[in-house]
Amino acid sequence: MPSASPFRRQIRVCCVANMEAVRFLLLPQLLFLKERGYDISVVCPEGRFNEDIKKSGVRLTPIPFQRKMNPFSDLLFFIRLFFYFRKEKFDIVHTHNPKPELFGQLAARLAGVPIIVNTVHGFPFNEKSSFLKRRLFILIEKIAALCSDHVFSQSEAGVQVLIKEKIAAPEKVQFLGNGIDLKRFDPMRFAKQDIEQKKQELGIDPHTKIIGIVARLVREKGYLELFEAFSRILVRFPQTMLLIVGPQETEKSDALQLHIVKKYGIEKNVKFLGERTDVDSLYPVFDIFVLPSWREGFPRSVLEASAMARAVIATDISGCREAVVDGSTGILVPIKNPEQLFHALEQLLEDPEKTQILGKKGQEKAAQEFDERLIFQRIAKEYELLIKEKLSERYKVCWVANMEAVRFFLMNQLQCLMREGYEVSVVCRDGRFVSDMRAQGLNIKTVNFTRRVSIVQDLIALFQLVLYFRKEKFDIVHTHNPKPAFFGQLAARLTGVPIVMNTLHGFSFNQYSTSLRRVASLFLERITARFSSRILSVSKINMQIAIEKHICTLDRIHYVGNGIELPRFRPERFSPEFIAAKKKELRIGEGKKVVGVIARLVKEKGYLDLFQAWQEVAEKFPEALLLIIGPVEPEKGDAVDPEIVKSYGIAKSTIFLGERLDVDELYPLMDVFVLPSHREGLPYSLLEASAMEKPIVATDVGGCREIIEHHTTGILIPAKSPDQLAQAIMYLFEHPKEAALMGKNARAKVERGFDEQFVFQRLREEYQELVSEYHSKR
Repeated sequence: MPSASPFRRQIRVCCVANMEAVRFLLLPQLLFLKERGYDISVVCPEGRFNEDIKKSGVRLTPIPFQRKMNPFSDLLFFIRLFFYFRKEKFDIVHTHNPKPELFGQLAARLAGVPIIVNTVHGFPFNEKSSFLKRRLFILIEKIAALCSDHVFSQSEAGVQVLIKEKIAAPEKVQFLGNGIDLKRFDPMRFAKQDIEQKKQELGIDPHTKIIGIVARLVREKGYLELFEAFSRILVRFPQTMLLIVGPQETEKSDALQLHIVKKYGIEKNVKFLGERTDVDSLYPVFDIFVLPSWREGFPRSVLEASAMARAVIATDISGCREAVVDGSTGILVPIKNPEQLFHALEQLLEDPEKTQILGKKGQEKAAQEFDERLIFQRIAKEYELLIKEKLSERYKVCWVANMEAVRFFLMNQLQCLMREGYEVSVVCRDGRFVSDMRAQGLNIKTVNFTRRVSIVQDLIALFQLVLYFRKEKFDIVHTHNPKPAFFGQLAARLTGVPIVMNTLHGFSFNQYSTSLRRVASLFLERITARFSSRILSVSKINMQIAIEKHICTLDRIHYVGNGIELPRFRPERFSPEFIAAKKKELRIGEGKKVVGVIARLVKEKGYLDLFQAWQEVAEKFPEALLLIIGPVEPEKGDAVDPEIVKSYGIAKSTIFLGERLDVDELYPLMDVFVLPSHREGLPYSLLEASAMEKPIVATDVGGCREIIEHHTTGILIPAKSPDQLAQAIMYLFEHPKEAALMGKNARAKVERGFDEQFVFQRLREEYQELVSEYHSKR
C-alpha cells in the first residue's frame, strides 16, 4: 500500500463496530493499517472509551445504536450511516459485530462504497439454537453477505458455517484467525513480586487459589453454570477465589446482576472487577482461566490466557476448539454442563503440576499460531488485492471542457497529469475529435453541452454530470470554458467532489458587451467562482479583472499562465522545399504575400473588421492572400458564414481551410499573422505564431497585451478598427526587416515565458497543494 504521496491518494477505510470491540480488539489492527498509509475512520456508539480511541490517532465518528432490536433506533442508525458514507466517500467499509455488520454493509452498498469487507467474529446462533432462531439469523447473515466483497471468519468453524449454510459464496470467504499482542501478553513481564503486589492490591490472600474469567456479564457466557460449579468447588477448596473481569450490559436481555451470586452462596469468594484495561496484569494472578460460553467466535480471552501460560477450561464449541487442544493446552467441557465444569476445575486444583503443564503447552501454541501480526498481514494483503481489483490508488481527476479546447489546447496538460500518476477522465460534447482523443489514452465521457442557452438541454447535461460524478467518485474536478465550468462545478459540489478547480481562460463579456450581458455574465462568473476550491488564470489581466469585478478574492485565484509545445512550433523544422510543397498543395501561388488568422468563425473574433480591412489591403497589394483557419460554428448567434466574403469583394483573395490539425505546418506559409478579436483570454494562436517568428497584428484586448509588445514583438491596434488593422498589415508588408526583427523578438519572448513546461510545473504544484490541504483538513 503506497503512502499518500502528492500523486497517489490515500485509501480511506471506515471501521464500523461496537465501541468495546474497537477499543479492546480492533484498535491494534487499525493502527497497523494507519502505519501502512491508510486513512482510518471508526464509527461506533458514544461511550467511555471514545477518548482512548481518539488519542490513538484514529478518527472517530460516534453514531449511536442499541444492542437490542429496536426498529426506530435501527432505522435511524442505518440512515445516519448511509448519509455519513455518502458524504465521506470511503474506499473501504469494514464491519464487525452483528448489528454493525448488517446495517453497515447495507448502508455502504447503497452509498456506493467500492469495497465492503466483513469480519465474522461469531454467529448469534449455535448448535443448540431453535430452528426458527437459527433460520432467522442465517437469513439476516445472507442479506448482509450479499453486500460484501469479502468475508473474513476468525474461526475455521465459521468458514464452514458460511459455506454450508450458503451465507456467502465460497470464493468470498477467507479464514482470518485471531491474534494477540504477544509482547504484551508475556508472562516474563511479571515477576513474582509483581503478582503478589497485584493480589494485595485486589485484597486477595497470597495463598488463595484463583479461578479467573474475562467476559461480559451475560448468561450466554456460561456464568450460571460457572457459579453452580464454583459453589461445589468451595466445598472441597474453600481457599479459592473467583475473579470476574468484564462489563455489565444492562441493556441485554440476558444481562446478569451482581447480586445473583448470593443465590449460589458464593458471594464471599467472588470479586467483580468490572471492565479493565489492565487485563495483562490480571492473568498472572489466575491459577486457572475458565470460559464456559454457550457460543463464541474465536475468543481472544482464551488466547491471552494461553499466552500468559494459564491453564484453560472452556466449552467444547466453535472457536474454543481452535483455541484449545483438549487435554494438551487445556480442557474442553460440554456446553451448559456445570457437572463437567466442576470436575475439570477440581482436576486442575488437585493437580498443580498438570495445571502448569497445560499452561506451558498453551503458551507454546499461542506463540506459534496467535501472533496478531499474522492477522494484520492477512488483512492488509486482502485489502491490496481488493484495491487492485476494484479501484485505483491514483487520484481520480475529471476535466470538463469544450471538445475543441481539449483537443487543441489542453491535451498536453492532461497527458502531463497522466504521466504524474493521476487517473484522468474528460467530459466534453461528442464530436469528430473524440475518437482521436480516446486513441491518445484519454477516458472520455460525452455530454451534450450546447454553446447557446437551452434550458432543457442544459438541465439534461447537468443531470448527466451528476450521475457520472456520483458513479466515478472523482477526487478532483477541473473545469474550463464558461458553460462547462458552471455546470461542471455545480455538479461536482452537488455530488461532494472534494476538490473543485476552474481555469479562467477569459470572460464572456468585454467593453463592447451590452449592459445586460455584462451584468448577467458577471453574476454567473461570481456564482461559478463560489463553487471553486481554487481558480487558475491563464493571464494576469484576467486575474486583475476577476478581483476588480469581485468575482473572487486574491487568495483564491492563482496565475498558471499559458504555454505551447516549443519543439513543435520551431521554424527550423520546415525547409524552403517543405514550404513550397505545402503552398502548392493549398494552391497558393509563388510570390503571394500571405496573411493568416487562426480562430473560430464568429464575429467576436473580428472577422468583419478583417474583411473590411482586407478590401484596402488587397487593393494596394493585389498579390496578397488571406488564409483563414478555424471551424464554422453555425450554432453560435454571431457565426460567420464563409460566403460573406463575396459581399466584400474579397472572395478571390481569401482561402478558408476550416479546422486543421496541422497548424504547425501552416504558420511557415504566412508572412503576417493577425488576430483582430474583440475579447481574448491568452490566445494560443498568438503564442504559436510568435514561436514561429511571425510578425503579428492583434487587437489591444485581454491577454493579447501580455504576449504582444507594441512594435517590439508585433503591433497592437484598437478592437473594431478596420482602418488601423489594414494600415498595420501594410506596414509590415512594407517594412520586411522590421517585421523579421519583430518575429525574432516574439520567439525570444515565448521561450522566456510561455513554454508549456512552465504551465505543467505550476499545474503540478497547484494540484499538490490542494491535495495536501485536503488531507490536512481531514
